[in-house]
Amino acid sequence: MRRFIPLSGYGILMAVMAASWLVILVLGVTLLLLGGARPGWMWTVEVGALLITGLVATLLSRFMLRERRKAEQALSESEDRFSSLTANIPGIVFRCVAADKGWRTLLLSEAVEQITGRTSGEFMQTRSRPLASVIHPEDQGMAEEPYWGQAVKGEDYSLEYRIIRKDGRIRWLQERGRGVLDARGMFKWIDGAIFDVTKRKRAEVEQLGQMRLMENLKRVDQAIRTSRDLESMMAEVLETTRSIFGSDRCFLLYPCDPDAAEWRVPMERTAEAYPGAGESGVSIPMAEDHAEVFRRCLESDSPVAFGPHGSAPLPRSLVEPFSLRSQLASAIYPRNDKPWVFGMHQCSSPRIWTEEELQLFREIGRRLSDGLTSLLTSRSLRESEGKFRSFVENTMVGVAVLQDNRFRFVNQSMSEVYGHDREELLQWTSKEVFETIHPDDRAFVYEQAQKKQRGEADVVNNYVYRILTKDGEVRWLEIYSKTIDYEGRPGILISLLNVTERKQAQDELAELNRELESIVAERTGDLRAKAEELEAANERLMRLDEIRSALVTTVAHDLRTPLTSVLGFAKIMKRDFSRHFGPLTRGDDRLARKAERIVNNLEIIASEGERLSKLMDDFLDLSRIESGRVEWDDMFVDVAVCLERALFNIGGRLSAKPEVSVEIDVADSLPKLYMDRGRLEQVLTHLLDNAVKFTDQGIVFARVTARDLIMRIEVEDPGVGIPEEEQRHIFDTFHQVGSGDTLRDTLKGTGLGLTISKRIVTHYNGAISVFSEPGRGSRFVVELPVER
Repeated sequence: MRRFIPLSGYGILMAVMAASWLVILVLGVTLLLLGGARPGWMWTVEVGALLITGLVATLLSRFMLRERRKAEQALSESEDRFSSLTANIPGIVFRCVAADKGWRTLLLSEAVEQITGRTSGEFMQTRSRPLASVIHPEDQGMAEEPYWGQAVKGEDYSLEYRIIRKDGRIRWLQERGRGVLDARGMFKWIDGAIFDVTKRKRAEVEQLGQMRLMENLKRVDQAIRTSRDLESMMAEVLETTRSIFGSDRCFLLYPCDPDAAEWRVPMERTAEAYPGAGESGVSIPMAEDHAEVFRRCLESDSPVAFGPHGSAPLPRSLVEPFSLRSQLASAIYPRNDKPWVFGMHQCSSPRIWTEEELQLFREIGRRLSDGLTSLLTSRSLRESEGKFRSFVENTMVGVAVLQDNRFRFVNQSMSEVYGHDREELLQWTSKEVFETIHPDDRAFVYEQAQKKQRGEADVVNNYVYRILTKDGEVRWLEIYSKTIDYEGRPGILISLLNVTERKQAQDELAELNRELESIVAERTGDLRAKAEELEAANERLMRLDEIRSALVTTVAHDLRTPLTSVLGFAKIMKRDFSRHFGPLTRGDDRLARKAERIVNNLEIIASEGERLSKLMDDFLDLSRIESGRVEWDDMFVDVAVCLERALFNIGGRLSAKPEVSVEIDVADSLPKLYMDRGRLEQVLTHLLDNAVKFTDQGIVFARVTARDLIMRIEVEDPGVGIPEEEQRHIFDTFHQVGSGDTLRDTLKGTGLGLTISKRIVTHYNGAISVFSEPGRGSRFVVELPVER
């Protein structure tokens, strides 16, 4: 029960009123006994008593009112302090009582919303202990035990459990409380507080994981340190890793190169139920899914999980042969070597790799990479040392270390150079070393050895000197020397090459050179005379060439005038004969045949005259080209336009063969050629004319393309073709193909068209070639460079 008035104040007021009534009672009784009381006195006493009682009651009521106000103010302050306390405690304050074989929460501070995501009202609606509805199912039983086991006995309790927040996240809570008993020792309720310890639990978990990580890494480090060689180190680390993770197979693959033709398994460790790839080191051909595994490992900085719960699919070709259900793999990078693949297989069931396992696997991979680097380097060093030792012992060059002017190391070739045993050389004193040097070279060699040991800059590192062998033979040696550190002290590494035969050969060569010089001097005079003769002959040939060119020009000019007259008169005679004498032959067959023969003869005269005229033109053109007297009028030329003009030039021959046609195919956006337009037309005319001339029926194709700054012009015909033996001479001067049946019904050319075409194409740094097969036509190809 609450006391609104303190016991001391209430007792004082009651004592005053009781004392007043006692005084009045004693006074009244005394007066009655003595009989001295006047009438009405008793009434006066009673009124006085009432007045005193009223006065005391008034005072008492005022006092009680003041005390009540003080108690209410103290209660309000106490409630404020309690509210402030519950609001500022970093946790949930609660009170709960036992009810109907269960629990009912009486008080739950507002901090519950921050921790659980639910308001206190949501929990107060349920008849249960605090937070019972959100405790993790696995922790429900454990969380209720302290209530019945300790709290109902009035004892303190403490426990930790997990809850599921409203947003689904898991939080760790610590609950501390005490059961409250009444005066009779009966249980009343539980007062307690609940704190969020998620951060601490996570830190504990991380610390525990770190401890496990360090312990496992310690096991791996121990396996690496205690290994004697590369194979045992790989085997120990893989077996240790398989034991740590409980995996079915642990392996190393080499090389981690998706572009390699094959790969191998240098080492693996497996469970008995799941054997691996068999004998280590056997090469396996690269498949596409293998390459994809290597590619993913190289692209990732972390281990890659393959399988149903991983980021990549399992390699299909390995699933059935190796009972593969999950795979974890990572690329490791030993220095001075290609990448390797470090991986594990889970075969019994699919596996989800935790972050802790991924971190551990990554750290093991790093240590394995360092171990591989160290042991691979050691192996490479041992192999290099073995190769060097083998080289030093088997080389034909004498190798030795000179220290304090004494031999500290010599190889077998060095003993052969000196003619002494190795043990004997190593026992030599410095005096004995220098006594073997030829007296004429001893001072120089000694001086260079001293400079070398003192580290002077002007020392000669390579020179030739002589020694005296055990048998007194003189040998020429070429020495190469370098200062090195040998067993903690400076020494001279020397290489000696026996050059006695070379020196003798040089002496013989010097003698031969002297003899040769005298012979050369003699021959030089003869050659000078021959050169003068050749120069005079060359001048005569040049004069003859000039005379030939002048003669050709003169003869061509002198022949052209009468030839022009012959051609003109032949054409006039044919015209006049056909006009005036043709009509007279009608009705007379014999006379008509003679008239036709005369016309044909006149046509032959004109045709052969034109061929002779073209021969003279071509001959003059070739003469000018070969003599360098041609003026090249270079400009940017459109090949398509030149091809059309060449087609126009052969219009007469083409019209005489209606069964033959020409098709032109010119690529789009062709660049222009920088050359003489007339000369290009001349080349194209020659090629098209030949193609039509040697084709009786079909289509002649002319194609123009450009690629890589080269213009390509092709002329292809379905004509008679060119024999293989003729193709080598097709561009020779006056060469004509097929003197037999090939040209039986074909008008012969001058034999200069292709020669002139080749000269023109060659002048512009181009090339012309022919591809042909008898009876299947020919294809001429011209390639000309395009100006940038």
